[in-house]
Amino acid sequence: MTATQAFRRDQRAVRARALRDLLDIWPAFDPDDPDAYLAGARAVVARGHETAAALAGGYVRAVGREQGLRAVPVTLAVLSEQQAATSLRITSVIRYRAALGAGVGPQAARQAALVQQLGAASRLILGGGRQTVVQSVRTAGARWQRVTSGNACDFCTLLAGRGAVYAEETSDFAAHDHCGCSAEPIYRQR
Repeated sequence: MTATQAFRRDQRAVRARALRDLLDIWPAFDPDDPDAYLAGARAVVARGHETAAALAGGYVRAVGREQGLRAVPVTLAVLSEQQAATSLRITSVIRYRAALGAGVGPQAARQAALVQQLGAASRLILGGGRQTVVQSVRTAGARWQRVTSGNACDFCTLLAGRGAVYAEETSDFAAHDHCGCSAEPIYRQR
């Protein structure tokens, strides 16, 4: 198994564990008093993000070794607490209220909010790994390429098709809710 394959497996496991934790606390979601639920959701996302970033640090070093480098700098991603709080509030409370406003019943509105919440949590959690790879590769003056998940959307497929063209002067890793793509470092052109 390559370092990339092991990393992707480990990232999926981190996401799955965090999403199970969110599902465990979802029954406490009260759209009229969401603060306790949202605090728990932020804690779950923060733990997942931190774990994903730490795993990515090891991955960056392993790929560097596979590509013949002795030492590779690692810059661990840090979760934006404000971004996480805003995203989790929008995809739960605001989504629930929007669904009700569109004439959806309370149960269907809760389900819609849950789906949105899990998608946003996935993006935030896996962002720890993605941004760690991108930041570390930029520090090393190397490139990275997008690696798609098994069922990638057209946007992700298009970006992945570009190959290892992403470097310091290019944009950050663009991810959407439910996105399972990752970044792969390329230290030496093949």
